[in-house]
Formats: sequence, C-alpha cells, structure tokens
Amino acid sequence: MSAEPQLWWSERSAPGPGAIRVFALAGPGLAQLFERLAGQPPPAPGQIRLARLNGARGFLDEALAVGLGAAGAELCLHGGPALAQELRRELRSLGAVERPAPSPLFAPPVGALGGLAEAGQAGLAGALGPWAARLLLEAAEGRLAARLERWLALAPARFEEAWSGLLARSRSAWPLWRPPRILLLGPTNAGKSTLFNLLLGRSAALVSPLPGTTRDVLVERLALAGLQVELIDGAGQRELPAAPSGPQEKHRALEAEGQRRVLSLAAAADLTLWLCPAHLPLELPRGLDAVAVRTFAPAGAAAPRGGLALDAVERPGAALEALRALFSERLGLDRAPGWLAGPTLIPGFDLSALAAIGSASAGSERWLRMRAHFGPGRRRGDGTPRADFVGLDWASGAAAP
Repeated sequence: MSAEPQLWWSERSAPGPGAIRVFALAGPGLAQLFERLAGQPPPAPGQIRLARLNGARGFLDEALAVGLGAAGAELCLHGGPALAQELRRELRSLGAVERPAPSPLFAPPVGALGGLAEAGQAGLAGALGPWAARLLLEAAEGRLAARLERWLALAPARFEEAWSGLLARSRSAWPLWRPPRILLLGPTNAGKSTLFNLLLGRSAALVSPLPGTTRDVLVERLALAGLQVELIDGAGQRELPAAPSGPQEKHRALEAEGQRRVLSLAAAADLTLWLCPAHLPLELPRGLDAVAVRTFAPAGAAAPRGGLALDAVERPGAALEALRALFSERLGLDRAPGWLAGPTLIPGFDLSALAAIGSASAGSERWLRMRAHFGPGRRRGDGTPRADFVGLDWASGAAAP
C-alpha cells in the first residue's frame, strides 16, 4: 500500500442497535478488496447481489453488495455488534482507511433553531415508536425549524393561535418521549400478576395461591395504541404477623421490603390500579390516588365508581379489552393523531432559544411573550423531573409555572 489510501470506508448505519449494518467502500483498491473479501468483483452501479464474506479468521457473513458508481459500493450485513467489529478489523488489516461518510444523513443545523435538528438527530436512534420517530425526523430534517421561523410573518392574532396549538400538541405528546407508568397494587392474591401476564401476553411473573409469591418489583414494556408504556407489578399488601428470629423473620423482612418498594412507586406512577378480589371489602390505602378494580368478579357484577369489575381467569378477552380502554382514556392515548396535526416540540431542545429568532426583528415582542410560558418544570413524588425539556409539564398537561 502507498502512503495515499487506495481505499476508504465509513459506516452509514444509524447509531444504536439495529438489524443491519451498512458499510460504504470506495477508492482505487475497491476491486482488490472485493476479491479478498468476497472472491468476486464489486457490483456495477445499480447492481445488487449476494456476497459471501471471508476474512483472515474464516467466514464472516452473507451480505448484500450494492454498486454505487464512482468506484464505490455498499455492504449490508447483519447487525450484530461483534460481526460489525470483525469487519472493521478486517478492513483495517487490508489497508482501508476510515473516513467520514461522503454526505451526512441530514443537512447540518443552522440558525437559532439549529438545536431542534440536533435534538431530532440525537433522539432518532432511541425513538419509542413510529409516532415519535416521525416527529423526530421532522425536526432532524429542519422542517420543524422552518415552520416555526415562518410564524414571524404571521399577524398577531394568527400567531397567538398557532402558538397555543403548538403548546397543546406538545403537552399531549408526552407519552411519546417517556413511557407512561402503570402500577398494579392491591392485597395479596388479588390477581395482580395474572393481569400483568395477561397484558404482556406471556408469563413474566410467577402466579401462585401462596401469599407473598411476588416480592421484587417487576417492570416490563408494553406496546399499547402504537406507544410504549411501562407496566409495574410487585408485592401484595398485607399485615405481616410477627415471626421469631431466624429464617422466618428473614422471610418476613424480605416481604415487608417488597411491599414498601412497590407502594413507594405510586407517587411516580401516571396511573395506579388498586386490585381487590370481589369477595373482599374494597378499602384503598389512605392518600392513594388509584382506580379501583374488582378482580375475579362474576359476570354482570357492578363495577366500583370510576373503576372496573373483571375476571382475567374466566373472561380474559373481556378483561383485556376493558383494561386497554381504561389505559387509553386515563392516559389520553386515544388522542395520538392530534400530535401530527401541526408542528410539535421535541425533548432535548432548550426552548429559550425560540426568543433568539425574533431578537432583531419586528416580531421580537411575540417571541419574548413565549418565554412567559416557560419556567422550571415541576417534579414527581420521587424527585425526578416531570418534563424532559424546559417549560412543558407533559404529565399534567399544563404550562409549567
């Protein structure tokens, strides 16, 4: 190899885990590299064919080779991190030099709202679903910033209307950025783990008639209405009898700690269900804000006010339908299409930068009025912020004070 690289390569995959990894290759040494890696010449521009890749340590992967023109090609291989690392090692051993991609995926952000594009690009790899990805992509491509900048030319009345709509959409979109937390609470043997498994569609929690079967806190992600929610199960609440020192006292201490941990999560939950068997008196702990759910209820049983009566064992289909409807109503998940009715702000962007757009324009007073909407976000009971960016309290749907 000469001092001047005969071949360069770069990764064109998005950051984070994925099903495939894409490597771009180019340079005068491309034909020689393909012969060494795949035992065949590189594909012609526009041609796609299967290539069996082999390295110094043996077989690497079966990849798709794509001809790009200008003596360039792409290799699309499976996305395992160990496999990608092995190909990088092989390319370097063959004298290929890593270079930045020839063209960025998105145009570099510019202007006072460039941070919106940066925040959109940074968030795409961890998007929690298609709704979030669509809004992040709008920001990453600069379309969100362009819309907001055009507002400077609007008449005052139209400007206020547009801004109010932006705030309303951004507040209602909070489930896109932080999965709502749904907590299952109740006495022992109330059917919490049964409902937990029913909602997930698999046996994630042990189910047993023995009191105290669940002791640790279980947290699982659940896809609901095109969104991600966090479902939380834990120890059932009951009075624990005194126990003599020794193994029995240790078991009692473990169950008591499990009860304390799951009950402490109620302050940070977006929706708490208090599950109680239909044959027991319905008594919620004092100060607990929860929806009452009668479990193991016979068909036609009356539901508690604002709550549900269901049987996940005898009528699982009806129970699942009722729970999903309750989640959608209480968390506002059924309003998802409204998020796409116009521009929506995304997390990771300091909203105080909005005022900078109008700092030297006739519309600056309007932008300064925006800042009146923003301030320190309120915090949850566990001390964590309710809002992921300055000024919008997504969990309560209100402007932060």
